[in-house]
Amino acid sequence: MDPFSEITLTLPNLSSFCLVDEPVGIINGGNVLDEDMAGPLLQMDTVISLRKVIRCSELLIAAIIDIGPLCTVAYCQPGSTTWLVSGLGSKGSVIDMMFYEGGISYFESYLVESHGALPLVKRTILGICDNDTIGGIKPVGIEFDVCQSDFESRSWVKVSSVGDDQALFLSQSSSQSVDVSQYKLKGDCIYFMDDGSCDWFWKDAPSSCAVYDMRDGECFFIPLPTGSCKDLKTPAAWLFPQS
Repeated sequence: MDPFSEITLTLPNLSSFCLVDEPVGIINGGNVLDEDMAGPLLQMDTVISLRKVIRCSELLIAAIIDIGPLCTVAYCQPGSTTWLVSGLGSKGSVIDMMFYEGGISYFESYLVESHGALPLVKRTILGICDNDTIGGIKPVGIEFDVCQSDFESRSWVKVSSVGDDQALFLSQSSSQSVDVSQYKLKGDCIYFMDDGSCDWFWKDAPSSCAVYDMRDGECFFIPLPTGSCKDLKTPAAWLFPQS
């Protein structure tokens, strides 16, 4: 349901799916290995959870789903009763996908559409071994790399700024570029939240939301309710009204 318009869309039950066999291809720039294929893991008693859904068009819905330890993608048409699940997948984590220029892209980084461009954002959390810390890792910093898509050269070009009047809001289920000139928000920043994937970074944090400043690389926390972002099956998400 769109929380602003209250328009709802009924999707098939996750237990109703059909595996689509596909040739071994390229995912995230690397060859998909046989042991990462979905087939052996698609058992009927395997727990299936929905991570992200996007409405590509009036005739196509795409989703990132977890089937046991496997992450893959699924498709359906509005009104259908069955998901078509891709036979290609990974035991890693496909964080984001986006429908852009008539195609769907999947990455282990965050995708954000911004004024016709397609920034790719990679988050790296830095830590050191510490036997006195729960989990054995002590966080020492965080870095973000932002690349813009160059469709002519079919490559990604690293950039040092997202714009003084722009900010990127990242989460596993929704990411967006926002013009912050009309709000009391700091520009050229990346807003991100605890998605439950790196507990050792967030366990002593004063908030479940943080901001990374592209200008100086500093990171600071902003006050939002804590403890509500920990469920990996239903991670917290940013909600944006239609412009």
